[in-house]
Amino acid sequence: MSRNRVFVVSELYYPELTSTGLYMTCIAEALAAHMTVCVLCSQPTYSSRGQRAQTDEVREGVSIHRCWSTTFSKDRVTSRIANMVTFSVSVLFEGLRRFRKGDVALVVTNPPVLPFIVGLAAAVRGAQIVLKIDDVYPDILFATGFTRSTSRLAKLLRWASRRILLRCEKVVVIGRDMAERVRERVGGDAARPSVVVITSWADVDVVRAVPKGQCGLWPELKGKFIVLHAGNLGRAQDLETVLRAAQALGAEEDVVFVMVGSGGREAWLAAEVRGRGLRNVIIKGPLPRDRQTDFLSACDVALTVLVPGMLGVSVPSRLYNYLAAGRPVIVVGDHGSEACLTVEEEQVGWFVGAGDWQGLADAVRSARGNPVAVREMGRRAREVAEARFSREVVLRQYERLLNSVIGSAG
Repeated sequence: MSRNRVFVVSELYYPELTSTGLYMTCIAEALAAHMTVCVLCSQPTYSSRGQRAQTDEVREGVSIHRCWSTTFSKDRVTSRIANMVTFSVSVLFEGLRRFRKGDVALVVTNPPVLPFIVGLAAAVRGAQIVLKIDDVYPDILFATGFTRSTSRLAKLLRWASRRILLRCEKVVVIGRDMAERVRERVGGDAARPSVVVITSWADVDVVRAVPKGQCGLWPELKGKFIVLHAGNLGRAQDLETVLRAAQALGAEEDVVFVMVGSGGREAWLAAEVRGRGLRNVIIKGPLPRDRQTDFLSACDVALTVLVPGMLGVSVPSRLYNYLAAGRPVIVVGDHGSEACLTVEEEQVGWFVGAGDWQGLADAVRSARGNPVAVREMGRRAREVAEARFSREVVLRQYERLLNSVIGSAG
């Protein structure tokens, strides 16, 4: 193994296996087979909150240090801010203490202040930074309505974002549209960073492609044409477009939208479904990750829907497990987005422009009326997931990337 170390810095890590926690755990453990890997993370604050893990341990060849921080509930803004601040301060001290010249810090953008903290410690200690971007900040704040893109705060955040990007050796993004946005942010005169596209992965070894007729979930919906939305129910998801499409399909009693997941707009969604009298929208709440095969196989087609303005800002990671389940996908979003490009290039679904509720209703009708095409798209979806987006394929890309950075440092 190389004498230079890779530090994976992420608030979320094992035993926290919610979204970022799962990805960063898998990445760190894969890298540890070929290089020295250390992790700086927090105690669980998401789905595993309340579980107390060891402060220091070695797991699957990875040396883990869980920094001190508050572990308040993430569901309150003030609590999340407290967790973010205390964790970031701890990471700064640990980075200054542990980093050394030639080390590489792989850091994520959650919480958004983390790259700046790690950048400061790395600059002092002579380490290099590889930034993994899952959501582009501050742009996602503009698209989801948290702040105006023309405000003074927006200008400050853009300036800060450009500064940290220029400090990085490599920037990993999860979509081609995100790569373009990052390159625009740094401008053409920058020698660094090199922007690399490594998509999220499909859990092809866990999520199986089971025929709908063999799935025993939701027997009360037997005979229905099920459109499934699984994942976050927050500001980034254009739930209004889903509701308006459901209204347009109200007379077609065999069509039903099933919403699996939770988020900041879950209560709003439930109230709107009741208020509009939508009997064809059913909210199931969150289901465990280990039941993905069950609920993904229970649908005919899957749905991912983002608000307008998300081009280059975020990529719905659930897309890849939809493909692993052998289900065609209706993508509602900006044209040219990674999800749009994937379904069109691989012919595994339909693309509908952001906010186009009538287009979504038409796509559902098209899918329902073409069962042979749906089966063929589903077959291709599984093949694409195995060939292009399996965990093994994606983790090999991370291994090559970090080896190249360590090689240049050495």
